[in-house]
Amino acid sequence: HPDAVLRSTRHIGNMLATSDHDRVQYPSTHRRELKKFDTDEIRDLHRSVTEELIQEARSNGELVGSIKVAIDQTKGHPWTGEIDRNPDGSNAEEWILGYSNDNDTRTQYYFQWATIQVVGLDIPLVLDAVPVKRGMTKGDIVDELLDTATDLLDDIELVMMDGGFDSGAAKNAAEKHETYYINRKSRDATDKQRMREMWSDGEIVRIVE
Repeated sequence: HPDAVLRSTRHIGNMLATSDHDRVQYPSTHRRELKKFDTDEIRDLHRSVTEELIQEARSNGELVGSIKVAIDQTKGHPWTGEIDRNPDGSNAEEWILGYSNDNDTRTQYYFQWATIQVVGLDIPLVLDAVPVKRGMTKGDIVDELLDTATDLLDDIELVMMDGGFDSGAAKNAAEKHETYYINRKSRDATDKQRMREMWSDGEIVRIVE
C-alpha cells in the first residue's frame, strides 16, 4: 500500500539519521532473519544483550540496590488460522491457547508469553520471556523466569505478580529463589458472577478490593 511504503521510508530515514551505520535494513529484512532462529536461540541472543546492558548500567552506578521485578502473561494478536483438534473437538494445539472473556462466550485463540522485567526505574528492562504452552503451571512459569532473572541480577528483592499468578505454586517458586513477592488477589467465581449480574443490569459500579 502506498501509505505503508511512505511510512516505512520515513522510518528508514529516521533510523539513518540516528544511526552510525552506512546502511539500514527495512524492518521486513529483520523479521525475515529472525524467523531463522528458534525460540531458545532468540532467548539466548536476548540474554547476551541484556547482560551487556546490565554491565553498562552498573558501571554507571545504575541498577544497584534492591531490585523490583514484575511477572506478567500477555497474549499476541488473535490467531485466525486453522486449529488442529482432537476427535472430541477440543483444541489439540500445544502453543495456541484458548481464552474466553467474561462478557463474550466465544473462545479466541492466542500465542501467549510470560515475561519478567525490572520495574520502578525510568526504563523497564525485560530480563526474559518464555512462550507458554498447555500444561505449564504458574509455578513452572515463575520458576523458569526467576531462574534467568536471579542469574542476571543477584539482588532481586521483590517479585510482583498479577491475579493470574495467585497460586501456591507461584508463591513457592518465589520463595525457592529467596525473593519476597506480592500477588494481586484473584477474583473468585462468586465475585465474577456478581459483577456480571451488575453489568447486565446496567449498574455503574466501582469495585475496591
